[in-house]
Amino acid sequence: MLGAKTIIYIAGPTASGKSAWAVRLAKNLHSAVLSADSRQFYRNMPIATAQISELEQEGIPHFFLSILDPDESYSAGQFEKDALQCAEDWFKTNDTLILTGGSGLYARALLYGFSEMPTTDADIRKQVLDDYEKEGLAFLQNELRQYDKATYEQIDRQNPRRIIRAIELIRASGKTLQELQQVAPKPRPFNILTIGLEWPREELYTRIDQRVVQMVEAGLIEEAKTLMTKGYSPDLPALRAVGFPEMFAFLKGEINQTEAIRRIQQHTRNYAKRQLTWLRKEPNIIWFQPENFNKIPEFVQNQLLS
Repeated sequence: MLGAKTIIYIAGPTASGKSAWAVRLAKNLHSAVLSADSRQFYRNMPIATAQISELEQEGIPHFFLSILDPDESYSAGQFEKDALQCAEDWFKTNDTLILTGGSGLYARALLYGFSEMPTTDADIRKQVLDDYEKEGLAFLQNELRQYDKATYEQIDRQNPRRIIRAIELIRASGKTLQELQQVAPKPRPFNILTIGLEWPREELYTRIDQRVVQMVEAGLIEEAKTLMTKGYSPDLPALRAVGFPEMFAFLKGEINQTEAIRRIQQHTRNYAKRQLTWLRKEPNIIWFQPENFNKIPEFVQNQLLS
């Protein structure tokens, strides 16, 4: 029995249909949706981040969409505090809340608590940055693969900021990131039901490829161009995620549009693979295949009432 206050976490890789199913369940339960997608926190980039439109929200309250400008920073630790407060406020008058989004770290921060990483001193940070500038990103990627293969397989290896941070932590602590994150879950004033949307890999990749084409047709190029003209640095974390680096390269004339689309599709497939690796370790997740998706509402209701 789940009890009165429950967060229902709809998990899955990108393009699996999480947003639509979150809305469907929220309508069924007279609930709301809390987004744990770190890319969708940012304004002025709804196409690249596949943010659910106001029409698609169907009147369901959505929290943590478009709350930041692209040059603002926002940590998983801060999200934990803000999302817990949001959930507390919602649960004053409601019994369920739907959580969804592709950022597993942020979802876990709300559900189980965020493990604060150790601080690294200035000497280590300078050492890692010097290695990056002198030896290049591949040098740090190889070090990560050697000392923390699990993180190497899951991390966005083309994102220098994340690679550098991972190496800093490993050098400072002598531990892998998984070891650093292994802490007992913090007590929460709600129960958790986690549902995973699992597509056969080839079908998922087809959905990803089609969605990238639809994003371009919807104005992805114009969205990237607008951000460039507003003076936002391409090195901002918000603009390092899949979609913008490829489009920026196209707008600079470095690659053609066909190649930009191909790269976005490939990089998104890589991202989906990392998401699935992460989700395989999600506690108590109940997986549903596409042919059983329609059984999700009944399953949720039974879990809430049993």
